[in-house]
Amino acid sequence: MSKQNPMISVVIPTIWKSSVFNDLLLGLCKHSLIEEIIIISNDNPTFKIEDEKIKIIQQEQNIGVNPAWNLGVSLSKNQYILILNDDLLFDLDFIDKAFGIKDDYSIISINYDQKQEHIVEPTRRPYGFGCAFFISKSDYVSIPEDLKIFFGDDWLFDNCLFANKKIALLPGIKTNEILSSSSKDFLSGIYIELSKYSKHLDTLYNHKYRFSIIIPYHHSVVSFNEMNNLLKSLKNQTFTDFEIIVIHDGPNPDLESIDKKGIKYIETTVRYNDWGHSPRDFGISISKGQYIIHLNCDNLLYENALEKLNDLIERDIEFATNYEGHQFDSKDILIFPIILHGQTTDGIHLFRYKNSDKKLILTGYPPQTNFIDCMQLVMKRSKWNYYGGWYDKSFASDGAMYSRFVRENLGAIYESEILGEHR
Repeated sequence: MSKQNPMISVVIPTIWKSSVFNDLLLGLCKHSLIEEIIIISNDNPTFKIEDEKIKIIQQEQNIGVNPAWNLGVSLSKNQYILILNDDLLFDLDFIDKAFGIKDDYSIISINYDQKQEHIVEPTRRPYGFGCAFFISKSDYVSIPEDLKIFFGDDWLFDNCLFANKKIALLPGIKTNEILSSSSKDFLSGIYIELSKYSKHLDTLYNHKYRFSIIIPYHHSVVSFNEMNNLLKSLKNQTFTDFEIIVIHDGPNPDLESIDKKGIKYIETTVRYNDWGHSPRDFGISISKGQYIIHLNCDNLLYENALEKLNDLIERDIEFATNYEGHQFDSKDILIFPIILHGQTTDGIHLFRYKNSDKKLILTGYPPQTNFIDCMQLVMKRSKWNYYGGWYDKSFASDGAMYSRFVRENLGAIYESEILGEHR
């Protein structure tokens, strides 16, 4: 272990249920780089350990994990902070290795993938990230107080990335592989906090538009005329605060006649053959709108569609979802009905007909595979990024993902007026 003067403050929230907490503390107390161990005690202690490094900050009631982190960091005397779970035993070489690269990275955590042999710089918060991480006090951004148990590590991770600072995952650190066992007792509140976290996350984004409209396109799938009809329906919108992103999936033919004026037109060098999902995912990554709308080339939006959706966003919500005693509203997800051409339903199954005048109204309620179309769900860009973009590349991925989004959002806001068509 290092022989340098102690320069690290350790912060550990606990409810004293971990069977390995005592062993963890004994190891930390012996480390020469650690000057103080601040225990935020959210319950009555079940054992006592005598060491001058340990400071127990007893709480009258359980204030939660994230407020405990905030409190511990505020009380720490050192610039460098190690935040730990009370149930994770790990190779203490992690402390020395993290301290050794502290000037190169803002946050340093453990890579739990034992196959990795080199430092990884993640762009999405990895599994187990919040169980043990090293952070400079100057890089710590106080976690919003309404986030009690979950998403504190997401908040720190995302703030770091938004500030263009680097994060490291150290390989080769052995652990007991127990990650956040006590938080499992509080899982019923995770979606409440997800809704709250989404609101806070949205404030970090620099939105240039209200909407980003993403359209995957391949010239062999639809005619130029169909594509131009879609673009015309967008350029005729009565609400104009939006961008259009067209990703041409594959090489562009010489006879191209798409009207590219006023749109961001991008050509890929390969044909992905995944129903446009990879171009959608790329579109999300470069979008600048607060909300994202995914359209296919055979879709049409009515001229007042974006105006109606914006009115829905601006409108004061007259109701709130009640979930386990919590009332809240969320404008993260909007869903609107469309006319679906060439299809009918018996209420259970969907029947498709080619070259038919059959049509039906698809409400998108409830959102489920085969009964919600790609174009119907409008969701905040911050939430798309939280979920990792268009992560499912299967044929019916829109239905599978959309049902998950709405479920975990504890609902959506539904527009009653039909705003478009899928032809």
